[in-house]
Parts: sequence; C-alpha cells; structure tokens
Amino acid sequence: MKPYATMLFRLTALLGMTPFLLHSAAAQLHPPEVRSLYPLAGRPGAKTRVTISGVSLRNAGSLLFDKPGIAATLVPQDPKTLPAANVDSDGNPNVVVDFTVARDTPPGVYRFRIVSPAGVSSVGKWIVGRDIPEMEEKEPNNDLKTAQAVTLPMAINGRISEPGDQDVFAFDLEAGKAFVAEAQAAIADSPLDTLLLLRDAQGLQVAYNDDADGSDSLLVYTPKKSGRYYLTITSSVLSGGGDQAYRLNIGYLPVLQAVFPAGAERGKPTSVTPIGVNLSDTPITMTSGGNAASMPVRLNTSTGMTNTMPVLVAAMPEVTVQTLNTDMPHAATLSAPGAANGRFFRADGKPGGDIGYFKFHVEAGRRYLIDAQCQAIGTHGDPMLTLYDANGMKLDENDDAIGRDARIDKTFGGAGDYYVRVKETTGKTGPDLVYRLVISEPPPPGFSLNTETRGRVIGQGDVTMLEVNVERDRWDGPVTLTLADLPQGVTASTVVVPAGYGKGLVFLTAAANAPLGGFPLHIVGTAQINGQNVQHILNRASDWIWKGGARQSVPEPAELLTFAVGNALEVVLRTDAKELAVVRNQAVKFKVHLDRRVPYNKPVTLTVVGLPDGVTAANVVLQPNQNDGELEIKAGGNARVGTFAIAADGVVNHDMNVGLDRVTPPITLTVKEK
Repeated sequence: MKPYATMLFRLTALLGMTPFLLHSAAAQLHPPEVRSLYPLAGRPGAKTRVTISGVSLRNAGSLLFDKPGIAATLVPQDPKTLPAANVDSDGNPNVVVDFTVARDTPPGVYRFRIVSPAGVSSVGKWIVGRDIPEMEEKEPNNDLKTAQAVTLPMAINGRISEPGDQDVFAFDLEAGKAFVAEAQAAIADSPLDTLLLLRDAQGLQVAYNDDADGSDSLLVYTPKKSGRYYLTITSSVLSGGGDQAYRLNIGYLPVLQAVFPAGAERGKPTSVTPIGVNLSDTPITMTSGGNAASMPVRLNTSTGMTNTMPVLVAAMPEVTVQTLNTDMPHAATLSAPGAANGRFFRADGKPGGDIGYFKFHVEAGRRYLIDAQCQAIGTHGDPMLTLYDANGMKLDENDDAIGRDARIDKTFGGAGDYYVRVKETTGKTGPDLVYRLVISEPPPPGFSLNTETRGRVIGQGDVTMLEVNVERDRWDGPVTLTLADLPQGVTASTVVVPAGYGKGLVFLTAAANAPLGGFPLHIVGTAQINGQNVQHILNRASDWIWKGGARQSVPEPAELLTFAVGNALEVVLRTDAKELAVVRNQAVKFKVHLDRRVPYNKPVTLTVVGLPDGVTAANVVLQPNQNDGELEIKAGGNARVGTFAIAADGVVNHDMNVGLDRVTPPITLTVKEK
C-alpha cells in the first residue's frame, strides 16, 4: 500500500463527493469565506441550529468536517427572501445548518468548510461543548440589578453586541467548592477578547481573568462564604458587534490544565498524573500503540468530561525530573537522543523553580535538534533554551522558534558533555507549568511540499493552477508532482521539479460536464533519495482569506485541504501556445486572449508565472476595451537551462482587497544554452 493511501481513504470517506444542485450562474469573483457564526457551540447528543455568515455562500451544497462526530443538515431557504445577486457579489446570504452531535463526540473545536458554486470556503470553527444544560443570554442583563439568574452548571451562548456592552449572570455558590467560569470566543475565531469579573452579594470584586488561553478567559475561584455571586462577561478592549459571540461555561466544572509527565516512550507503559481543577490526582497508566505521535488524555469525572490534552510519544528514552535541577552541579542526566519531562515548579514553595538544567553526551560531528515544548503539549509555559559546553561557556540560545516553544539546531564539533538550560521566560511557576525537553536527530535528507490555495475552485470547462513549493533539506534531486484521488471530470498535469529547484506549477482542468462539488486535494511528491523511492503528500498549505480588515494567508488544516468544481469562471485566459523555446540572451513571444464571460470593465494585468531563474517577462496591462495581448519572455545570459511548466496569469480584481488569478492552460518552456 502506498504510504499516503490510508490518509486518502480516510479523507475521501470523510469529505464525500456528493454534488449539489444549483441554478447556472457565473462563479463569483470573491472566494467563499466563513466570517462568523452563531451560536459558537452545542452540546453532545443534541441538535443545534447554527447561522453562518460570510461571502459567496449562496446555494451551499455541503459541509466538510475535519473529523467525525457531527452531522450537518442544510436548512433550505426561500430564494424569494434572499438578497439579490449580481456579477460582483452573491448578496452574501447566510447559511443555516443543523449540527447534530453524536452522544459520544469528544468536546473540542471542530473545523469545517462549506462547498458552494463559487468553490470551497475558508475554514470555520465550531465547538462541541461540555455535556451540561445550555441557555441563551437575554437582554437586559447589563448590571447587578438586571442580572440574568442561572442555575449551575450552565453553558450560555451570547454576544457582546455593541462597544461597552456587558452581560451579567447571577447564581449561588457554596463555600469551599472551586467555581469555574470558562469563556470561549477566540478559540472559535470570534473577534471577541473576553474579560470575566466575579462579584459577591455586596457587589465587591472577588476575582477576575482576562487572558488565560490566548484572548479567552478562565476564572477559577473558591469562595470562603456561601451566597449570591455575579459574573460579568465583556470585551477587554471595549469592542462589540453582532459577530462578537461567546460560549460561557460556568459551574463546579472539571478543567484539565496539564498532564505530568507529558511524554511517553513508544510501546512502554507510562504513569501520568492529571493536573487541574475539580480533578482527582490519581495517576493513569497509558501505553502507546502503533505509530501515533500522541495519546489523548480526557477524564470523565462526576461533574462531566474534561477537555483533552496530549501525551506526546517518541521512540526514545524518556526521563521524568522530580528533583530540583536548578543549577549545573545538580543537572539531570539526559540521553541524546532522548526526552525529559519537567515542571517550572518548586514543591517547597520557594522561588527559582523556573529553571531546569540537563546534562547530555554527544559524539563529534553529530547534529541534534533540541526542543523545549510547552505549546506543543498544551501548557502555558514560555520556555527558552540555552546551550553550554562542559566549562559553562554559552554556545547558543533560542526563544520562540515554534510559537512559544524554543529550538536549537546544533552540529557539535567536539565530543563530550554538554548542558542545556530550560528557563520559563515570564517567571511563572506552578504545578501545571509542565514542559518537555527533547533531543532528537534531524529527519533524513529529503523534501516537503507546501502551497497557497487561494480561490479553492476550478470552473467547469476551465483550468486553474497551484504553485507548489518544494522545501529541500540536504537533498537537491528532481521531484515529480502528481495529483491523486481526483473526481470524475477533473484531470491534472504531472510536473517534474528539476534538481535544485524550489517550485513547480500543477494544473487542474475540469471538463465542461464535471460534477459540481468538493474533493480532497492530494498533491504527491515522488523522488529517488539515496536509492530509495520516497513519497510525500502535501499536508501544509496556507489559505488566502480576509482577516482583520486585510488579506492574509493563514495555515490550512491538513484534514481539510480541499478544492471544488464550481460554475464556469467569469473571466478566463486562453492561448494557442503549447510549447515555447528560447535561447540564452534571446526572447520569444506568445499571444493571450481574455475571455470576458460577464461584464468586467477594469484593466487586467498579464504576467507569466513559473519562469525559471534568469528568465523574465514584462507585465502587460489589458485596458477595459482590450481582450488580446502579447507577452515576451527573455532569457538572460545565465538563464537556467531545462524544461519548465509556465502559464500566463491575469489578475481579476472587482474588489480592491480581492485579486484572483485566472491562468492559461500549461505551456512547456524549454530554455537552451545555444
């Protein structure tokens, strides 16, 4: 079986190929995007009606989730009630969908895309919440006098609807019991930056929290006195609006804040202790199986299910540090390769628990990656790494190489003992500040693939192009790019990225009668490396979307790398050129025709994409009354010799913030020395 076959089967089964029915219309110029939804969450075992707002979502046909557990049923809408569509916009009607959550679905964030005639949307996020009663926030509830009375536990869906708005809830608490208020907003891409305030019966503030997990808030308070309390949720930056939604969970809720140790050696039983609020500290024995990179820890307590945290798994020795290794003489010994689990915490309560020293031995010429992990295991530490030689001389240092986590990539010139220090940069200390230190060998020489998907659609009868980047690591051979698992009516080019080259163009072509709908995007790179046939499937991409008032590229989840066959595009490029040849220090020209299928009265800038090093082409601007242009390709004296796939590209831009590429079919360019 091919190494990517299991992933292909799983993803295809998850996404499906079901086409959708729609009226014939030109594809929209704006790529489909999910911009907000309400409510943000639902309860396991229940059906929740969700309204999704965005652009280019008219006639939505299906939803694609990144993991199982949620069934989505689109609610039909009366076309007579929808806003009118035109060439530039589909009127942006909302999508209404019923999310039915299976009873045994784990709590957490579930990501989805919507397939519409304009393509596949950007990623939306929805929360499967705690299995507790839920209710809607109701105005007026803006102060203690109008506070909305609730019973515990409760999950509340609400909005901070305008700047300065605040929602207040009243309930009774028992002395000595840990009360938890958990605000979820940013985790589901709501722009709300939450702030939680807890007051007693006299209105005196007894606790507050602003940022616990990013901009989301988590308030924990154990009252000394039973009685009435008031919880306020608001925006910490005094913003507000219809898109500033939240999910607020309150009660004596279990919260898993860390697992210690946070790493396990593959195939060996490991005893881990849960750390958090309203939890038993009874250790759990876990054993990893297969090749999974992590084991999920989720506890079912008397007051409900906790959130999930990972225990990372590696095929190397793991040690757990229980002693105070806060200086070099007391450094803990670590294998190389190997992993250590520790905490930025001193059980004696004294300061200084934010440093850990480790000693390891290496042979001359060996290269190791040294990683300090907090973000990777879901804890709130911010680690920094410092590397020393046996005499205490500093050799290297790193902070925030991978998010908050640190990494040192070091080739050791001499054999001997070395020390690495792990430091918590914010000075925090606590039993939940778990970290993991990993010393590993780098992966074997090879390559990885990434791309930017942009519009995520190919029109019926049209062609689109993806620029695939080949990131090389100590290897420079040729890579063959192919597409697997394509649906009926869709074909793709096979492209060889030459040795030492960093990118290749992959073209998708849809037949005029290709079924409409979404399909998984499986770009596979194949190469011969050290005599072995190596395949890598593209699993890292960026999504070109509107975010925060500007166009941005955001990471795409590997499970939702998808494309769609949509309606025929509104503007396309054509050329009769199929093969071109150019000699160094010479030029070649070819003609391009712009097919305006709908009125489009703006200039179009023509460029050439995929050109090799040393080969250039000046842009050509087609004015609103022009449909034909000519592009000239010039090869410099040092132009890279070889055969390459190129295309003419026309940027279509109805909106100043949205520029979409419309490309010709692939052209084979051969660059000759003479």
